[in-house]
Amino acid sequence: MFNFFKRTKYTRFIVLSRQRSGSNLLVNALQSRPEFKVYGEIFRGGVDESVKTAVRKSASDYLDKNIFTDYPSPIKAVGFKIFYQHPVWDPSGNVWQYLREMEDLRVIHLRRHNLLKSFVSWKIAQKTDVWKQANDASLELDKRVEISPEECVAFFEQTLQQEKIADERFSGKPLLQTTYESLTSQFAEQMDLIQEFLNVDPLPIAMKTVKQNPESLSELIINYDELSHAFSGTRWEAYLA
Repeated sequence: MFNFFKRTKYTRFIVLSRQRSGSNLLVNALQSRPEFKVYGEIFRGGVDESVKTAVRKSASDYLDKNIFTDYPSPIKAVGFKIFYQHPVWDPSGNVWQYLREMEDLRVIHLRRHNLLKSFVSWKIAQKTDVWKQANDASLELDKRVEISPEECVAFFEQTLQQEKIADERFSGKPLLQTTYESLTSQFAEQMDLIQEFLNVDPLPIAMKTVKQNPESLSELIINYDELSHAFSGTRWEAYLA
């Protein structure tokens, strides 16, 4: 039986990523264990005005009172998901400054190697308004999208720059690098590694999220041939594989 006395000693962490890079897969997996308390995008655009006001006043007070607070004794790790652009409603940077200064913070940096697939997934989610899918979901949607080479390259370059800034920002922290591709192809091994990184004895975790877009890029992109021609011989060509 669990001892439900309050405790403050647990591993504090963030899942640092961007949209359509597997963060729902990772967070859902961690949430399946009672030893983890994992919040979603607490700094997303649509949060309550009261939250925005509190964060603008003091990000440290908000996080200490609402996220990194006391929890029952089963909890061994507490964290939340944050994207590179968060919070868009507070450009002061005080959230990032506090996270950098937090001595015991651990950072899981989740990337997606194939940025074209990430961008296509984002465009499809915008079109269909379906942002995540469970194992039992069965959806018949028109998912094909048309995207220009120029907007693809802008997305690629912005994302690579954001990833670089993120690594530099937390260079002095315990930092675990993982990828969407690793999670989907080696789920059990990656989850063991992540649990150990968060100082929690690893246990088997079931994958509760399935790929929303298992189709090939040529099936999802209306103007695939145009992109293939535009990216041929460039650094972006590998994304078409």
